[in-house]
Amino acid sequence: MIEARPNRHNVHPIEFEGIRYQPSYENFMPERPGATGFLEAIDVKTETRLWYKKIYDYRANIKPEFRTTAPESEFLRMKLRPETRELLIENEARGKYFINIDTQEIREATAADFPPKIKRGPPPEVPPIELNGFLYVQHISNRIGRLGGPCGELWGIDLKTGQPDWKELIYKVPFNGEIDDDTQECYFTRMVLLPGEKDILIENEAGDKYLFNIKRRETRPLTVAEADYQPESEPDKISILLRIKAALRVIFGRG
Repeated sequence: MIEARPNRHNVHPIEFEGIRYQPSYENFMPERPGATGFLEAIDVKTETRLWYKKIYDYRANIKPEFRTTAPESEFLRMKLRPETRELLIENEARGKYFINIDTQEIREATAADFPPKIKRGPPPEVPPIELNGFLYVQHISNRIGRLGGPCGELWGIDLKTGQPDWKELIYKVPFNGEIDDDTQECYFTRMVLLPGEKDILIENEAGDKYLFNIKRRETRPLTVAEADYQPESEPDKISILLRIKAALRVIFGRG
């Protein structure tokens, strides 16, 4: 088995379509033992080397402010761009290079390869609901965790203390670590207290709708048929609520 020797930055190999791409420290240049800057492609099934390529010369085209004290400039990170079939490699000298995994052609990265990231706007303003000494409000966090949430959380604020009495996750937002967090956030767009004051209808930016039971603090996702309405009058709201409850009894076996 051909393995990549770990470097200071713990650059992990990338597997794609049965081939593993990894930095190599094999002595491809006898005149420079231990030279870095090489990438090799390994067949995952047979563990044989398909090709290797020198990506850069660590001593060439390095700006003085980026010079490293290391004897060689090792790989800092690698990232695959499947849409262009290119592997992006950045080294300790902050040099960035692309190699085409089909042709093994190498090119230096330019500013055009890294367009400005689009930031999302602020979360929608959804008025909280005040009921029986509690304020039901969407939780807006300053920092979104990569494991999901909390932009799908509903908080029950005790109006006497001003502190959260409970927190319920209405829906989970999975996050992809390769994409900016804020572009993946999914917040409430509206909350409606339904007649009878037992349930809150919650809709999010993805268009999903949920029914939150205040007493049981349970959340049920609504189907398209159940959620496809825009109540305009009190009779309409009551009729819709009865239809939703009837549907829930059929789906979940409870009232």
